[in-house]
Amino acid sequence: MGFSGSEEGAFLAGHLGPALARDHPGLRVFIHDDQKAMDGDDPADAAFMLDRVDEILSATAPESNATAAAFASGVAFHWCTLVDTQNSPVACPPYSSKPPRAE
Repeated sequence: MGFSGSEEGAFLAGHLGPALARDHPGLRVFIHDDQKAMDGDDPADAAFMLDRVDEILSATAPESNATAAAFASGVAFHWCTLVDTQNSPVACPPYSSKPPRAE
């Protein structure tokens, strides 16, 4: 199951954020947590990420008008699909069950 940016933000603003703030006030939430970009050199990929983060942060909870930005501590992203799994000693799951090798 996947969320659009606005759906992720609405869920954070209306459900997850308030529950975590009430029950676990020290816990931090990082939004997006998806690929950095499919092609690190393509400006359209960076624009997609920024647009998605903006959608998440600006989403509101219909029942309370709270914004997701009130509950987000940062943005998480990763590069798993950009790893050369054939020639690199380090890969993200599910490509490798081995821990990264120390250089």
